[in-house]
Amino acid sequence: MKALLTLLTGLMLSTAAMAQSNDAIVGEWKNEDKGVTIKIYAQDGKYHGQVIGHDNAFKNRMLKSRTIMMLQGFEATQNNAYCCGIIKKPRDSNEYKGTLTLLNGNTLEVKMTDDGETSTQTWVKKA
Repeated sequence: MKALLTLLTGLMLSTAAMAQSNDAIVGEWKNEDKGVTIKIYAQDGKYHGQVIGHDNAFKNRMLKSRTIMMLQGFEATQNNAYCCGIIKKPRDSNEYKGTLTLLNGNTLEVKMTDDGETSTQTWVKKA
């Protein structure tokens, strides 16, 4: 009985630690190159991202009146990686296969693939 209790406690702690590390991408991220702020959130076991702001005041006002989903359906895999999602570029609304990799607590590598060509962006977590 004591061994079972120890096993269950260990399992609960490891599950909580895994969930906590997976949620490390949840929050607001800044794409410095494009001046865009994206809010990443978890829903139904997957991660999604919505554009919530822009450095340009005019574009920022336009964003307030509509919802722009940029990341959809990412799943946590291993080693701070998230796969199998779709990335939409707000400018052209095209969809790309994507992966996300948390390089450290404040830097997210975003890779988009289209017809075998891969482009990479680096996003920084807002404080």
